[in-house]
Amino acid sequence: MLCWICTEHALLSYMFIVNFLDLY
Repeated sequence: MLCWICTEHALLSYMFIVNFLDLY
């Protein structure tokens, strides 16, 4: 379960970074 949560967090962080960089 913990691994799934870590994966979800990593995916959300990745999407956030992609959206942030897409602004530039």
